Amino acid sequence: MTAVPTPAPPSRAFEVPVEGVRGIAAMLVALGHCLAVPILDPTWSPPEPWPYFQAGHAGVMLFFMLSGYVIGLTNPETFSNARVRDYVARRAIRIVPIYLIAWLFSVWVSSGESLTTYLGNLFFLQNLDHYFGVSIPPIRVNGPLWSLNYEMVYYAAFLLVWCFRPPVWLHLAAALAVGAAGWFWRGFPLFLAGYACGWIFWGTGCWLSRQPRLAADTRAGPVLSGVFLLLATHHFACGHMLLNALGFKREQIANVNLTNLSLLPPVLLILAAAARRKLPWGGLVTLVAFGQVLGTIIFLLALGRLGDTPQWLTATVYGGLACALAGFKSVGWLKMFAPFGGISYAFYIIHFPMLFVVQRLPLPRGTPALFLLRTAIWLALSLTAAWFLERVFQVWIKNWWKGLSVRTPRPATA
Repeated sequence: MTAVPTPAPPSRAFEVPVEGVRGIAAMLVALGHCLAVPILDPTWSPPEPWPYFQAGHAGVMLFFMLSGYVIGLTNPETFSNARVRDYVARRAIRIVPIYLIAWLFSVWVSSGESLTTYLGNLFFLQNLDHYFGVSIPPIRVNGPLWSLNYEMVYYAAFLLVWCFRPPVWLHLAAALAVGAAGWFWRGFPLFLAGYACGWIFWGTGCWLSRQPRLAADTRAGPVLSGVFLLLATHHFACGHMLLNALGFKREQIANVNLTNLSLLPPVLLILAAAARRKLPWGGLVTLVAFGQVLGTIIFLLALGRLGDTPQWLTATVYGGLACALAGFKSVGWLKMFAPFGGISYAFYIIHFPMLFVVQRLPLPRGTPALFLLRTAIWLALSLTAAWFLERVFQVWIKNWWKGLSVRTPRPATA
């Protein structure tokens, strides 16, 4: 992300299937926090395999690529000072007002945090990885805010890419080198490695926005199959399993790290298909996406360990569904997730503290039915708050800004 959920782009770049993918990413994150984190009801948690009907961290990686895609799509012009000012203003107006509301809400819900944590989160400095020994964690009741820090870094990095226009392979290779250093070099700053590995998703999304669209009579790739591949890759932890099998174990790793790159092929397949973009080396990307899942299944079968955990069994089911649905290439079904995608930014940064609000309600607890009741209340409150922030508050902010821009003459630029 959390990257973070990318806000809905302007109309000239609006794509319903892409908005649907944003909704799916938000759903994966929300399910992760609802099913796999014991907050709603600390006395009762969903039994296995329910906690594996999510892929929260994978959803954030999908958000990162979506963010890069939208920023690349909405800033196709040549770099100039005037366009930079416009880009910065649009990002600030889109991100900051709703973020301030979420920050205030988080401060109200939280307790016992340090002033450094509160102010660090206010200025987007929060990170799960410390800065050379200085720790500024997210506010505890809103852990997903860590990805907003990443987004701010990537928004700034885009200015450099936009200005100097380096070959895509160059900045992605540099990011890979920094990410690898964070895994193999024990003293390397983990926060830098985290930014670098996340940038590979973000930068790839930006690159994808520059690829030509498929012809109208050309079928796109299988989005639904890609979603199941993403779930399978996440729950098998394919990248982590591969590095461990090769003997490259690491105890302390960045929050976003080299193992997350196993999620890159399915994420790229999903977004390229939804956006109907031509994907260079698409056959190779597809082969890797399917191959790492099927290879993991074969590897675990050979060791006689596939049934060791419900998580691996669930991942195997996801892999089977991905194979079975490989021929299903419709994107029309993504429309049902598009409305959720349209409010996903506000939902993402408000839903987690809302879990604590519902936890504290004077309701009975301890049974599946009561857990479902709490889940329904949490979802209703989160969706209502997100809708208000996106469809009422954000609209008011944009109209205010437009009015201010009209009243303030812009300086002439070359």
